[in-house]
Amino acid sequence: MPVEAIAQDDITLAEIDAAFDCYESEVRAAGLRPRAEETYLLQSSQVVRWLHNDFTPALNSPPGARSPALAALQSGEGSPF
Repeated sequence: MPVEAIAQDDITLAEIDAAFDCYESEVRAAGLRPRAEETYLLQSSQVVRWLHNDFTPALNSPPGARSPALAALQSGEGSPF
């Protein structure tokens, strides 16, 4: 899905959180090795945090660092890419 579509979609953060909760339950029930389970959940939770503007994909970014890409989306500037 193009980045622009996220800003125009009717999905709310609450719905994304609910979907992530379902995904987390499914991953935990899948019988994966602990490291695999951790990887699945960490990577996807970072996307959810990014959508909440609580994660910036950069080395050593401080908690709560604002993502320039997400800020552009939220301001209606369209895709920053």
